Amino acid sequence: MAFYHRTFSSELIAAIDSASARLGPFELTRQFLYFYMSEQGIFDDGLWECVHDLSESSFSDADFDARLLQVYDEYGPDYSDESDLDPRKEPERWNQVATGVTVMDSLLCGVRDSIKNLPFNACYNVKDYQWSYDRIQESIESLDYASRFRHGLPPELVAEIDAATARLGPLGFTKKFLHNHLLDHGIRSGEVWECVAELSESSCKDPSYINQLERLSEKYDEDYYSDIDYEPEQLKTLVARMSVIDGILCGLGSPIAELPYHACYAMLDSRWDFGKLLGKVKSLE
Repeated sequence: MAFYHRTFSSELIAAIDSASARLGPFELTRQFLYFYMSEQGIFDDGLWECVHDLSESSFSDADFDARLLQVYDEYGPDYSDESDLDPRKEPERWNQVATGVTVMDSLLCGVRDSIKNLPFNACYNVKDYQWSYDRIQESIESLDYASRFRHGLPPELVAEIDAATARLGPLGFTKKFLHNHLLDHGIRSGEVWECVAELSESSCKDPSYINQLERLSEKYDEDYYSDIDYEPEQLKTLVARMSVIDGILCGLGSPIAELPYHACYAMLDSRWDFGKLLGKVKSLE
């Protein structure tokens, strides 16, 4: 801890200690990194899942450490001095890379240090020209907002989902929301459309339905990572299908009541942020 005492102001240390005492070091670190990523506009599943899975057991879990390194390798090469990535020409990709490296460094340093130092590692790695120590301190002190995130979604969006779900029911909300997402991308039929139509309490436990979802997920993943040179609209349509399938699959292991949250979270990417999701949920009738 002596290193952080030399680097951080006494006010920042006090803010971290206070929040850590209230939330615990794991929850504080998760909430702070969730907030940091959302502020940066980054909703990459791999990053968010690594933060979500941070726990006491992960400190001695070689598989978790290997997973962190694997995700780091998705961003690290583009962050190195040898990279051809030009932040001025590709600012969106640079933001993804810089945020990914920052989050992974926070976790990798954290799991190799003591548990109590987890939040300090996260705050130290986030520090850059945009995130000053003053901004970090303000974020730590305002984590009451981040603590109200549910399923990775902010409280105002959760409130709208709850209101719409009260009218439509969790299955009704999920089906309408996902069908609307497909319609927004010009998709009015096909396998993914039918998967949404067939979503029900019984289908969530039906092995054949689950196998169909998993088959489509694998198919679209292969298409996405193939060497095919997609036109922009083709790529948007492919991503829409992937997001809808992921939205259903991610919710299958949870209670039916949580399906709407998983469906909404699956839509998050560089084009669909919290604000756009909020508007779409409000427009459901």
